[in-house]
Amino acid sequence: MKPVRTVLVGILSLGVMIPGCSCDVTASNSGCRDSSERLVKAAAQGDLDVVLSELASGTSPDVVDDSGNRALTCAGPAGRVEIVEELLKAGADPNVTSRDGDTATTDAIRFCRSEVLGLLLDAGADPDIGSHGNAPVTQAVDRGAVESVDMLIAHNADMSKLGRQTLNDLSDQESTSPCPVPTAQGRSESLLKLGEAGADPSTVLSLAAWWDLPKPLSDALKRGADPDEGELIADLGSFSCDSSIPIEDLQSKPSGSAAGSTTAVAVTTTIARPVAGVNRCAPIVGLMRLAFGDEAALAGGLVTATGSTEAGQATEPPTPLRSPPLIDLAWWGDVESVRLMLDNGANMYVEGERGLTPLHAAAAVGQVEVVQFLLDKGASGVSMPGIPKPSELARRGGHLELAETLNATGS
Repeated sequence: MKPVRTVLVGILSLGVMIPGCSCDVTASNSGCRDSSERLVKAAAQGDLDVVLSELASGTSPDVVDDSGNRALTCAGPAGRVEIVEELLKAGADPNVTSRDGDTATTDAIRFCRSEVLGLLLDAGADPDIGSHGNAPVTQAVDRGAVESVDMLIAHNADMSKLGRQTLNDLSDQESTSPCPVPTAQGRSESLLKLGEAGADPSTVLSLAAWWDLPKPLSDALKRGADPDEGELIADLGSFSCDSSIPIEDLQSKPSGSAAGSTTAVAVTTTIARPVAGVNRCAPIVGLMRLAFGDEAALAGGLVTATGSTEAGQATEPPTPLRSPPLIDLAWWGDVESVRLMLDNGANMYVEGERGLTPLHAAAAVGQVEVVQFLLDKGASGVSMPGIPKPSELARRGGHLELAETLNATGS
């Protein structure tokens, strides 16, 4: 059985404390820095002398304070390399988790602490134990952390753990992450390395299309990827991930786009196109919002409200949405990758959730070149009950000339 290829998109509130880690890596007086345990507090503050003194006096390197913090899970995200090394020498468990369920390994990746990651893996940390549904290899590629990917491959990480999942991602935070914003280059290089290391080609293809990364996409096709395979797992917050389409603007309102029209459509005039390789919002989510609005999508039972326990585990399985790679690429307007996909057997009529197609995706965001290419290939927007035509989505997106072109073809 093939591994499930999914994406879980979570939207998190901004704050000083970094989600998924109960340690405070800022200068505030909360979390690890005011721990009730002297060892934990010293580890967080970078006080090596006190750490050595506590360990020498017999304090367990895995001691837990009243809040559930441990020295290793506080020192690691803060980049206290010497302290992490001493804790591991003293026998600290490299697979330890914070009170929120984040492993020391995944925290090292998410906080871009490559030296810490190396120490943990060398000390025997399991390279496949992740947190919040994300394996370390998935978090590393999401961050575009090539060095971390290399370390995980060198320590025999299970490539089947790679998946389209992102939750509690630090790129969604302001001023809390020491990491640079993930880059297309970092993610592309990471995916190429994972493909060479034996990662499932269809998973790599799905990620490459989601981030619009041509090189790993082409490589995955050469390795035998299924061009039509792809799923998305969305939680309730996912439908707010594109702030350029406010929820209130997607409710039924008369449009002023066409004279005399009373059709209920969104009043938004555009959908933001994030930088390739760095987007946080999955295209199928933005497309569904424009086509159906939040209320319609949620009422249809397409999205499961998922919570999580303190250990970071989902309380109920979310519902998968169909999200083929070709829809992603059409959304980004990558006509060359769309062409490559079709040349490799992709179905231009492949259906995403609720019957939405690549033509719908390209029309919604005004990707004229992709729309024209698909029309030239014979694509059409067959009318289906409850599904807006591509021309209607183009109009809702404010692309009136494109809407007229599509309407003239019956699409």
